[in-house]
Amino acid sequence: MDRDDLADLFAPLGPVEIKRMFGGHGIFCDGRMFALESGGDLFIKADGDFAQELAALGCAPLGYTARNRQVTLPYWTLPEAALDDPEAREVLFRRAQGVARAGAARKARGKKAASKAPAGPAPDFDALGIGVPASQRQTRRKP
Repeated sequence: MDRDDLADLFAPLGPVEIKRMFGGHGIFCDGRMFALESGGDLFIKADGDFAQELAALGCAPLGYTARNRQVTLPYWTLPEAALDDPEAREVLFRRAQGVARAGAARKARGKKAASKAPAGPAPDFDALGIGVPASQRQTRRKP
């Protein structure tokens, strides 16, 4: 699939960005990748219940082998019926966009929670001897 083919497939969603990557193309909306094309195959982002639904429809996840272990990515092939049905395809594309948005929201909440997490008491640098010249540091002796 080339860039024009992908633009036609995703046109019902409105503006999407198609970037060359992974030897194929990443399809983005609002800066979030929700689909990709690799080797002529189209994959959509799915997790949880949506991934289970796609698996039940005979779809397969995108994966590869690295360092003798199988790596599975959260991108799934489209059901055969959706390839020929623009309405069904649009529904699946929109669900994939929702998965991408939800993932971005979870990451943002995690970063905010981490930045608001209490840091605990400030370390006593004087007791640790940090910032004190070596000649003035108190050394601890074993009893």
